[in-house]
Amino acid sequence: FFEQYANNAQKYLDKPVFEGTPLTGLMMAECAKNAYDSTGILVPLNLALSQAQFESGMGRKGRSPVTNPYNIGEWDGKTVTVFTTTQQGVQSYYYLMASSYLISKTPEELYQSFTNVNGYRYAKAKDYERKISRQADYIDRWIDKTVSIESES
Repeated sequence: FFEQYANNAQKYLDKPVFEGTPLTGLMMAECAKNAYDSTGILVPLNLALSQAQFESGMGRKGRSPVTNPYNIGEWDGKTVTVFTTTQQGVQSYYYLMASSYLISKTPEELYQSFTNVNGYRYAKAKDYERKISRQADYIDRWIDKTVSIESES
């Protein structure tokens, strides 16, 4: 399963628009597996990719995009959490999503109200849910189409 997770993530990350991203499919799959092994909760690939895309353009823009592509601990005007590697920042995201968000809500419920178990929003943007939901749907369709084309050839 996690091999397919890595392959699908890498196919999406290989799109020319994401050239220079520090993210890799293998990194995302390893972080997803680590979070799953410790929480029993799987962070869906389409959710992880859509948030990375919205939060930092896949680790290419923002305050500390390379080591924190999900903007964990980034508040208006200040950074309260610092990571030293991309892997560390990505792992932090997967653990956070599994233990604070997906532990109490399905992805579909998050797309309605992106709040954690304590009621805190992931992002300040009022249209965050709509943007993440639409992008996650697009990513699903794109991966399905890409896999389908590859299996035909």
